[in-house]
Amino acid sequence: MKLRPGLYAAQLVPYGIDGSVKERELAAMIERNIVVGGLDGLYIGGSTGRIS
Repeated sequence: MKLRPGLYAAQLVPYGIDGSVKERELAAMIERNIVVGGLDGLYIGGSTGRIS
């Protein structure tokens, strides 16, 4: 998969004390990163940096 140029960040995942993914909080984090933060995309299990 080839990424388009832009700003991408590693997506953190919020976990509950029982190890489950907090889906509502994750959705809010994704929206904040893409819509509010203006990122072009997110890495899942990746690193932060600029793709050019």
